[in-house]
Amino acid sequence: MKYFIYFIILISSQLSKAEMGHELMRRIVVFPFKAESVYQNEAVEAWWKIRETFTEEKRFLVASKDFLERKDVFQARSELSPADAIILGELLDAQLLVTGQIKNKILTLSVYETQRGQVVWTQDLQMHPAIPVKDQI
Repeated sequence: MKYFIYFIILISSQLSKAEMGHELMRRIVVFPFKAESVYQNEAVEAWWKIRETFTEEKRFLVASKDFLERKDVFQARSELSPADAIILGELLDAQLLVTGQIKNKILTLSVYETQRGQVVWTQDLQMHPAIPVKDQI
């Protein structure tokens, strides 16, 4: 009986480990951010800065602007459906897709994984109303 209980505990712990599998994410695509026409320059600057942040320590491979243009997907995106995330992930051989939007002085960033097309992280960053947006990016 003791061995049976030990065997059940061992199997259940192995199954729980299988459910918690983590995969190393290295290939990232950062799409240009959607923005109101007033904030278009700020959106472009934010896009470049986020790309720089990802590539700074050389831990991630970030798709270049030229690569996105060659694949004909270089356009501003704010939200992706699961199907879009999966298709873009396959087309671009990416593991994560980053989108953003600047609207009403709120910068919204979203990160999608490309196997199931689900959002893995999202954040709204409220910008200070008295400081110009370009100084906050």
